[in-house]
Amino acid sequence: MKFINAFIGLDINKGKIMEYCLYNAIKTPDGTVLWCESGHDFKTHKDSVSGETYMNDGRGWSIRRSVNVVPYEDLSISLSDPFEKIRTAKFWGSYGKDGKSKKIIMALEDMEDSHIQAILDTQKQIEKEVRAIFLKELEFRLEKKAKETMEDLGEVIPKRQKKKKLNV
Repeated sequence: MKFINAFIGLDINKGKIMEYCLYNAIKTPDGTVLWCESGHDFKTHKDSVSGETYMNDGRGWSIRRSVNVVPYEDLSISLSDPFEKIRTAKFWGSYGKDGKSKKIIMALEDMEDSHIQAILDTQKQIEKEVRAIFLKELEFRLEKKAKETMEDLGEVIPKRQKKKKLNV
């Protein structure tokens, strides 16, 4: 089995420069998804359709994958993707407000504003790229709320009618 290292370099499978990979996942020909939750989360699978072994590892700036005769489908989401797609990537693990609940993996679109703000306030170790998308999500929500408010005001406040001139 051959492997590629995509470390801020060329992705052989796509022929493009790699960017920060927020959600690293591939789908093998038999439909198995190999998703890496962290930077060191080595996953392998012997595919029942191709008979080949597929490998996926890493997140962020450094990912490694197998090079196969029968290619995998890349399900990854990087920071160059449209923000609407980035919002759907399940990449953040949370143990709840008390920190003792079962871990769940969340997407930005599923988090409450207070959760995102708590992450920004307390998780100083997160990469600047991840911090930036949390900030962008809060900005996205503010803009959406402002637009909805303006639309609501348009329905509530009747449009100004032309004043009739009075002849005196």
